[in-house]
Parts: sequence; C-alpha cells; structure tokens
Amino acid sequence: GQDDPRRVAALVICNARQKELGDAAAVLEERATLIDGKATTAEVGTLRLRAAQLFLDAGDATRATALLHRVEQALPQLGVVPDLLAAARRRAGDRPTSAPTRRSEPPPGTPTADAFARIVRDADLAAADGDGAGALGLYQRALELRPGDPLAAVPLVRVATQLRDPAPISGLALAQLRAAEEAHDGVAKAAAYELLAHIDSELRSDAESAQVALESAAQADPTRIDILHRLERLYASGGQIGELLRLRRAEIAAVPEDHKGDRAALNLDLAGLAARDQRPEAELADIYRGVIEIQPTARIALMHLEAIVRRAGFSEELAQLEEKIAAYFEGDPKSQAAFWTRAGETLAEIGKIDEAVLRFGKAESGFPGHVPALEGWRQAALKGQLWIDVAEAANRQAAGAPDDKTKAALYHFAGVALMDKALVGEQATVAFRKALEAEPKHKDSFLRLRILLEEDANHDDLATLLAQRLDVEEAGPARIELHRAVAELHRNFLSDRESAKSHYRFILETEPNDLRAHAAIADIAWEQGNWQEAADALMSRARLEREPEILKTLCFRLGLIYADRLVDVPMAIKAFQRALTYQPDDENTLVRLADLATQAGEWKLALGACERLVKNETDPDRRASHLHRVAKIFNEGFGDKKRAERALNLALDGAPTNDDALTQLVQFYKDSGDMTSVRVHLNRVTGTMRARVQQDPKDGVAYRVIARAMAARANAGVEGSRPIARAAAELADLLGASGEPEQRLLQTSPQPDLAPLLRPEADEVLFPRSVQVELRQIFQLLGDRIAKHVGVDLRPYGATRGDRLRAKDNATAAVAQTVATGLGLGEIDVFISTRQPWVMAAEPTSPVSLIIGSSVAAAGGDAIRYAAGAALKLAQSSLAIPARMAPDDLGVLVVGLLRLFQTDFPVSVALDADAISAQTQKLKRLIPTGLGNELRPYALAIDAQRFDHRGLARDLKVAGLRAGLVASGSILAGLRVLSAQAEGELPGFLADPVAQGLISFALGEDHAVVAR
Repeated sequence: GQDDPRRVAALVICNARQKELGDAAAVLEERATLIDGKATTAEVGTLRLRAAQLFLDAGDATRATALLHRVEQALPQLGVVPDLLAAARRRAGDRPTSAPTRRSEPPPGTPTADAFARIVRDADLAAADGDGAGALGLYQRALELRPGDPLAAVPLVRVATQLRDPAPISGLALAQLRAAEEAHDGVAKAAAYELLAHIDSELRSDAESAQVALESAAQADPTRIDILHRLERLYASGGQIGELLRLRRAEIAAVPEDHKGDRAALNLDLAGLAARDQRPEAELADIYRGVIEIQPTARIALMHLEAIVRRAGFSEELAQLEEKIAAYFEGDPKSQAAFWTRAGETLAEIGKIDEAVLRFGKAESGFPGHVPALEGWRQAALKGQLWIDVAEAANRQAAGAPDDKTKAALYHFAGVALMDKALVGEQATVAFRKALEAEPKHKDSFLRLRILLEEDANHDDLATLLAQRLDVEEAGPARIELHRAVAELHRNFLSDRESAKSHYRFILETEPNDLRAHAAIADIAWEQGNWQEAADALMSRARLEREPEILKTLCFRLGLIYADRLVDVPMAIKAFQRALTYQPDDENTLVRLADLATQAGEWKLALGACERLVKNETDPDRRASHLHRVAKIFNEGFGDKKRAERALNLALDGAPTNDDALTQLVQFYKDSGDMTSVRVHLNRVTGTMRARVQQDPKDGVAYRVIARAMAARANAGVEGSRPIARAAAELADLLGASGEPEQRLLQTSPQPDLAPLLRPEADEVLFPRSVQVELRQIFQLLGDRIAKHVGVDLRPYGATRGDRLRAKDNATAAVAQTVATGLGLGEIDVFISTRQPWVMAAEPTSPVSLIIGSSVAAAGGDAIRYAAGAALKLAQSSLAIPARMAPDDLGVLVVGLLRLFQTDFPVSVALDADAISAQTQKLKRLIPTGLGNELRPYALAIDAQRFDHRGLARDLKVAGLRAGLVASGSILAGLRVLSAQAEGELPGFLADPVAQGLISFALGEDHAVVAR
C-alpha cells in the first residue's frame, strides 16, 4: 500500500538514480504527511528534514524553507535546522529578519551535539553577515568540539580562503593529518595532504610545495584519481616526463582489471611517454606487449612493437606479431597479404621453413599474384628443399608474369625443381609444356620435356613435341637429329612407317651419305615387304659402308631378298658369295649358299660350302645337319651312294642322340632296300644309349633315342621291339624329354600278350642267374609241401577269407583275373589290403589268393595288371612262399633243404647253423623217400660257390617285377609301385638298384623275348 516504507524507499532510490531530486523530495514529503499523527514526531520531522535537503539540492528553496519551518517547530532542539533554514532563505532571496548582536554561548550542560550545532549556526550567520574573522573563530571552536567534522571544516576552509588566511586551514590540515596517522587511515591522510596542497597552491602560491603535498596525498591513497589527474597536469606543465611515467603506472595500477579498454589506453599513453623520455626499446617493447596482452587487436601497439622487435632481428615473436597484424587487417587483402608475407620471411629466416611456406601460401591465396609472397615462398622452399612448394610458387608467379620470357623462365624453373628434385615427372611435364608455349625456342625445356616423355613412353606426345621443335629449329646437325628421332618414333612405336621414311628422306636430302638413314629405309622397306626398294637401299648403303662385318650382313640380306622374295637365284648366289669375301666361314651364309647351289644344280659350289661347314662346326647336332647336306649332294648330285652312306654314318656317329641323323640313315637304307643294315645301325644306336642310361638313369634324351630306334626297328619287322620302345617312351616322358613320336606311342593302349610267359624259355630270361634252374626245379617239385611247411596266412595283410573278391563282382578282381587266366591259373581269390597299401603278393592256397594293396588298386588298370603279373608268376612257379620270406629265413630254408643231399653244403656266417640243422630235420620228415630221390639230382647240381641267399631273395623279387612288366606293358606303373613301397618319389627313384634292374630288363633284348 501507500504507507509501505519499502515502496517509499524504492521510489526515492529510483528518482535519485535518475537525478530527479525534486521528485524524491516530494515522495518523502508525501510520506511525512501520510504518517503525521500516526508516527512519532521525530520520525515525521526526520522525513521532512531529508525532504527539505533534497529540495535544496534540487534548487527549490521555497519548498525547502516551508518544510524547515515545520521541522524547527516540531524539533526545536535540532541545531542543524536553523542553519539549513538560513541557507534556504538566502537561496530564496530573503534576508534574515534580524542579525544576532552577540554570539550566544551554549548554556552549561548543553549536549556536545547541540553545542556544536549552535556554534556552527552562529559561524554561518557571521560569515553571511561578512564577519569572516568571527566566523573563522566560531568554526575553530566547533572543530574543537568535533574535530574534522565537515560541517565546520568545509566552511572554515572556504572562509579562510576568501580571507587569504592560510593559518586556520593549515591548523585544520595538520590536525586531520595527525588524526589520520594515528588511525592509519590512508583516505584521511590523502584528504589532509590535499588540503595542504590547496594552501600551498591557492594561498601561498608555492607550486613545488603543493606538488609535494599532492604526491604525498596520492601515495597515501592511490585510488584518488582526481589527485592523480592534478599531479598529471603539474608534471605535464613542468615537463617532468619521468614523474609523469611513474604517475601513469600508478594510475594503471588503480584501474580495475575488468576495465580493459581503460588499461590499454593508459598503457599506450605510457608507451608514448616512455618514447618521449627516450627509454630503452626493451622497456618500450614490454609496455606494448602489456597493451597487446590486454587488447590483442590494438593496432598502434602491434605496429610499434613489430617495428621494435624487427629492429632486434628475426624471431618467432616477430612472426607472431606479423600474423596478428595480418589478422587485424581482415577484409583488406592487400595489407593482409603484406603481413602474411612478412611473417613467412621471418619464419624462413629462423629456420621454420614449413610454417613459412604456409604463411606465403596464405598471402598468395588471399591476394593472388602477390609477387613478394611468391618470391618469398620460392626462396623459403628452396632453403628448406621443399621442391613441390618451390615449383608451386614459381608456377603461380609465372601465371602473372608480365612478359613471355619471364614466364618461360619461371615455368622452366618449376619444371627443373619437379624433375630433378621432387621427382614428379607428370607435374614437371606440365611446367615444361607451359614454358614452351611461352617461348617455343627454350632449349632446356624442350630437352627435359623430351626426356620425360621418353621415360613415360608417351610416344604420341613425344612425336608432337619433336615436330613442333622442327618448326623452330635451324638447319644443322640438330635438325637432322630431330628428323631421325621423329622417324624412329613413327617406325618403332607409332606404326607409321611411311612418315618414318619421309623423315629419313629429309635427312638424306641434307646428308646423302647418312648410313643410318639408308639402313633405316632398307629396314622399313623390308618390314613393309617392298623388296625392290629394300634391295636398292641395301645396295646404296653397301656402297658407303666400310666395315667388313656390316658389309657381310648387308650382302647376306641382299641374298635373302633375291633368294626368298625376288626369286632371282643367280643374284642371290652372287650376293652370298660376296658376303663370304668379308667373312669366309660364316655359317648362315654358307648354309644359304649350299642350299641355293643345290637348288640350282651347282653341285661343286654346294659341296665346297658344305665341306667348309663340316670342317668348322664343333656342335654335333649342327655338324650332323651339314653332313646330311653332303650326303644329299653325293647321292643326288654325283650319284655316289657310298660317300653319301659314309656321310650319314659320320652324322649318326657324331650325334647319336640326333633324331634326324637316325631317321635319315634309316630312310637311306630303306630306300636302298638294305633292311639288315637298318637293324644293325638301330641296334648299334640302342646299345650306345643303354650304356648312357647305365651311367645316368635320368638321361631323358637317351631314353628318347632308344624309343625311336626301337620303334623304327619294329617298323622294320623285328618282333618284341615295340614293348621296348614303349618302355623307353614312358621313361623319356617322365623325364620331360619326350617328343611327338613318343606321345603318339604312349597314346596307344598297351595290349600285352601273356602267352610267351608260359613257354619254358620265358623263365630263362625272367629269372636272373642267381636263381639257378635246378633250384627252381626243386621248388616246383616240392609244390604245396613248402607252403604247408612254412605256412599260408592272410592275417599279416589284414585280410580274411570273408574279404575275398570275385571277378564278376569287382573291377579290380576282374582285371587281376584276366592276368591269372593268361598265366593259366584259372579262377583266383582277390583280396584288397588296406594295412599294406602297396603290397602285391600271392599265397598258394586253393584257389590261389592274390593280395593287392589298396593304393595299387586305386592306381588303376596298369598298376593292377603289374601287381597281379608280378605275384601270380611267382605263384605259378611255386616260388610265392620263398619270394615273400625274409632273406635270412629263406637262406635257412634252402641250405637246410640242400643239406639233405649235400651234407657238407657250406653255411654262410650270416645264417644260424642251429636253425639250419633244425630245418634239415623237419624237412627230412616232410619229404618222402620217393620225392627225395627225384630231388637228389637237382640238389646235387646246385653250385655251392654261386649260391648267395641274399641274392636269391632279391632276384626272386626281380623275376616277379619283370613278369609284372610283361603283364602290364607299362614300366611306369611298376616304378610307381616300387617307389611308393620304398617311400621314394619319381624320378629320383630311378637310381635305386631295384629300379635299375627293372629298367635294364625293360630296355634289353630279354624283354623282346617274352613281350609282344
């Protein structure tokens, strides 16, 4: 409500802030009227007194006088009211109604406050009446009651000043100073010194003393800005720059930290004063740094500090200042570019090349074409070996270059940096192109661009470049070389031979004796098939050439053209004969001359060339081919068959592995109808190759020759030759030496005939000599008794009777049964062993049991036939049991058996004599007397000196392997099984003794006896 004191206070404060003092006074007056009669008299009087004071301050003395009258009536004891009333009347223009004729003393016992108020009132009245001296005395008495009270002190100073009397003021100031020092009150001390300064300045006219007093005041209370300003004026008027600097620092210290603008302005002024005082630049720099720290965008401080730091030399601080100045000039590209450039130069000088390059780049980006930035960028990049930036700066500067020469130089410089230093060929190519666009005759740009295009194999652009260079190149060697380079490009890379020839003709127009141009035109004509033009060019070149080797080549090529293209045999022969004058023993020339002479019927000429070829040749195969020419000349030209035969024999003797030598000799005998000589020579070649195979089991060429010789022998009607040829072809193919004839032979499926294995003479070649005939006959007579004696057991193979396979039910059994039938064994039982995957064995059961390993069965038909033939042949010969026995066990059995008949048969130290004795006793009980009588002659015929139980065990296996070869028709199938059993790999296994024995049989004549 309206009587709420908070509302009144708020209105008063609000009006006071808006300097509406009259409205504030009216609010207080209204409040006093409202509470009159409700509140105490003192409260109402206080409100009206305060309202009156506000009216006085607002200049409304009339209303102030009315309110003071009411306050005086309500509070007569308040001493200040008469004084205020008097002042209000004076301002209102009224004079006092009566002046006091005497100064009344306050009655004894009057309170100090009332006494002080009465004395001050009297002093005011005295001063108003013009009694200055009396007023001063009263003010001094009032101050004695209340020292320092401004109600007395202020008028005292005013009146003393008017009277020019410094004493009262001095006393007052000294009293205030003493009190302030006792109270350690800096503010009061400052006021006292200020009062002393007032005396010295206004009354005594002592400026120096006044300055000292003001300095003391400022020192006592540094927050008194007004005192500082007065000192500032004193120092400025007196030219005291040093004092002015000290004062400015004090002023800065007094300004709050959040008033950054004021602090920055004062620091700038401080810097100006320091400059006027000629202070060191380091001090000035620190001042400017302070300004920038407060206000980073202070342009004046940035500029001055940048100048000072620059004079001190290049530094990182200088670069930072220049960057700040550049940032200040945002929106002014030219100025900003200038300071970015300066920053880059500074960073470059202190070694920060990467950062310098960035600043130069900013400058150029902000103000494109800014030459100082580009030059600085280039120099800094050069200093730091930043070649990409060197080139970039040069390229940008070149883009704005004023003339073509400068532009070409800059682009060339960029290209060199990119090519030689940065190793960036693509960019260097662009730079050199631009350099040549600006200055087409720029030689180094052309040369470097040519190198780059050649390295990149950019033949189209290279041809264009060279053609453009021809337009500006002056006549001379360089122009000829350009024509040659363009011609080579068109010929070798652009497939434009006509353009190439035209450029070579340009060369010949200038230099008719240019050998290279003649040679190139000849070569191009040759490539185009323009043979007459090629011949003409070759002859033109031959007339100029002096080197014998080159002349020989030219004549040889001429001969080829006349022989093969223009078909002019006489001219060709002349060309080849002339070529031989430069190099008489050149093989190619002699060969072509011999062939041409043979073709033309010039037999003596042909024979002379061939004899020279034979004499000079050391390579057997090439010498054989020359001898074949000789044989042809003797046979067809001179009709001398004996000398032709001798030449063919010499060819074969010198190169026994040469297929053509063998073929031609065989064909010669066939044509002559002499088949006996065919067989003799084929056997001779085969024997030579067999000896080579024994020395080197991996000689694939020897196997190939044997295959071809045996194939030729088979064609000549010699039985048993083809299986040998097939075996040799398989080995040659295994070793990578087979040719087309061997492949044709291998593509024919083998059809082995087992009938020869049933003939008695077959065993003589299947079984090696260590398996004596008498011993084989003994085992044949014993038959099943040995099987019963030693025992038959399928369990070691992991097979039982229930696992047997029949031909009608199993493919593997069917293949094995065909072999058994061929050997006359009838139906057999077949077992597949997984326990021994590569086994091939037979057990003399009824019917015979054939055990084949699972891996053998998986290998297919040839492997199955091989395994079946090897095992079943031994079973057929009643040797299956001895063949599967360990060598020592076999030795005990055989020696024990023979001792039944030869009691003194020697025992090898490797055999157990006790075991032999026991074996003899068992066999004595096993063999009946009648059978023993049959065995006796065979046992007595056994040669004890030749007997070797280990050799016997080995050769029994070899016999089986040979039978397997005949049964399968494939030695490779057997070798695969054997190498797997020995855990070896082909072709390395070929050197194994077992493999060697099998190979010797396969390639020997014994194989021909049992194979068809």
